[in-house]
Amino acid sequence: MKTLYFISGPIGVNKEKIACQILTKLPACIYLASESLEVANPPILNDETSKLYLDNLSYVLNNYLKSQSYQNIIFTINLKDKEQLNNILNKLNLKQTKLCHVTLYNSKNAPLTESYNDINSTKIDVKKLKLDDLIKEIVVLDE
Repeated sequence: MKTLYFISGPIGVNKEKIACQILTKLPACIYLASESLEVANPPILNDETSKLYLDNLSYVLNNYLKSQSYQNIIFTINLKDKEQLNNILNKLNLKQTKLCHVTLYNSKNAPLTESYNDINSTKIDVKKLKLDDLIKEIVVLDE
């Protein structure tokens, strides 16, 4: 069974650094960052580009989910709200995939906003754990 590590959180909680560390701990693993799918100058935010982003994101994730080569997929995102999460998850083929959704936050510098509190996920305060302990806590969710 595959595992999708869906790591969300506000800017400033080191999602990329944590994802890269998890990448080194798991076999047959790939890391995808949502930010790499929507770098534009200037950013154009409208219904068309929102749909385009969601379609591209779900296409890429679904391709890795059906891949025989990867068993662990790490995906990081700065979610806007619960609706965005549901839109993404509803487009993914999660059959035979364990979803480990973690929301990272920093109680000092990047506290959880109301939109993140509303999301059903395991919440982890990065300020309270050392990096190695944080990685272990996320990976143990799959066991």
